[in-house]
Amino acid sequence: MTTTSRVRAPELNGRGWLNTGGKELKLADLRGRILVLDFWTFCCINCLHVLDELRPLEERFGDALVVIGVHSPKFEHERDPEALAAAVERYGVHHPVVDDGDMHIWQQYAAKAWPTLAVIDPTGYLVASMAGEGHAEGLTRLIDELIASTDSREIADIAKQAGASVPCLRPAELATDTSPTIDVVEHVLEHFRAAGVAFDYLALLEPTSPLRQDDDIDNMLTRLDANADRFDAIVSVGEVSTHPSITKRLVGDSIEPYCPELQMASRRQDNAPAFFPYGVAYIAKTQVLLAERTFYPKRCTYYRIQRYQYYEIDDLHDFVAVESIMRHEWKLG
Repeated sequence: MTTTSRVRAPELNGRGWLNTGGKELKLADLRGRILVLDFWTFCCINCLHVLDELRPLEERFGDALVVIGVHSPKFEHERDPEALAAAVERYGVHHPVVDDGDMHIWQQYAAKAWPTLAVIDPTGYLVASMAGEGHAEGLTRLIDELIASTDSREIADIAKQAGASVPCLRPAELATDTSPTIDVVEHVLEHFRAAGVAFDYLALLEPTSPLRQDDDIDNMLTRLDANADRFDAIVSVGEVSTHPSITKRLVGDSIEPYCPELQMASRRQDNAPAFFPYGVAYIAKTQVLLAERTFYPKRCTYYRIQRYQYYEIDDLHDFVAVESIMRHEWKLG
């Protein structure tokens, strides 16, 4: 399996569609689900094997996963639309199939061999491709990477509709306002560990920090992986406008420095920059996370985010501010 740098998936513009009731599918219509494009041709025995490999995945993941067959013919007689329709019926193919008779989609996705599988994430980005057969296990792990943890069946249903995996509901003791995040993480990982599934990295995306961009997660993971010999985790940070040396606390009728050990510069501008770990993303090596039980292990690096991403929704004022930013697509530095 080859993990690709994230690029927008090209549109599926073919000669026609099968198993869609005559409807031409668009990627935008499938946003929120994980897509697996199966580049096949009906005279290829390996392609037929892949059809059988994909069926258990379609059953397991249900509506969260959409498999689309892209029939890119190898031989001239495979270009016949009627022959393709007969093959789809003969081999019991029930998922949508696009007729790529002119090989346009094949070229757009840079496919090189029959069969080839391409994976598109719920936001419409091409994230992986693999040639040949025998990739069912790898596909399962890839699809399972997007995991939501909740104690609410309603939220679980919404997460599934958005393409997330909800392997289990959180027990009541892990669903309180005081439940430690690390305990919730351990609960999810234990579920997969019991099933024999392990992950190299774990990314925590707090729902109260919704202004993250896809590139933020990609860049953080790339930086951590490239420096894996030096760091075990990476956290998102932003420079604070109020320096710790300036902050105060109220003691009775008095006001006192909150951090008396910090020396305040004569001019505010002369203070060394201070940073706060905003919740855009926390990524850590799974083994280290479990051993040290923190997203701030001893060997931790940082990723600076933009000012508009600082908001964390803790009250109504935060919600109104974030809603305004998202509505107007403000991305101010």
